Amino acid sequence: MNSRPFGGIEMNLRATIQLGLLKQFMGSKQYTPNEITRTTNFIYRVGSAVYELTSPGGDVYVMQSYSQIVNPALSMKDLPVLGEQLKLPAGWTYRSRVLDQDLSLVANGIAYVLQDNLSNSYQRR
Repeated sequence: MNSRPFGGIEMNLRATIQLGLLKQFMGSKQYTPNEITRTTNFIYRVGSAVYELTSPGGDVYVMQSYSQIVNPALSMKDLPVLGEQLKLPAGWTYRSRVLDQDLSLVANGIAYVLQDNLSNSYQRR
């Protein structure tokens, strides 16, 4: 990977997002997967809590990061019951669970990532 300094910190390019012109003008839709060009492996260890959205079609998205953009008071302690704050589209569900085995979210070139109405990010399993 090519590394370059940004503000004195050495950075590597890890992902690119392709946004169409219309999407740039309108903004991305919540609960709509975006294709992210990247090769990554997010590992969630056994015994860890994970937070998941499930689409009406059965696709499961695992939270990769939570955001304080929409709700500055949001913290990790809120995540187990975050479903109470989400405006889930019809047929979508949110759940928290503790892993009984390691979980790897592998993206070999493309990751499908979406955001909820609070700007939290999730990757499809």
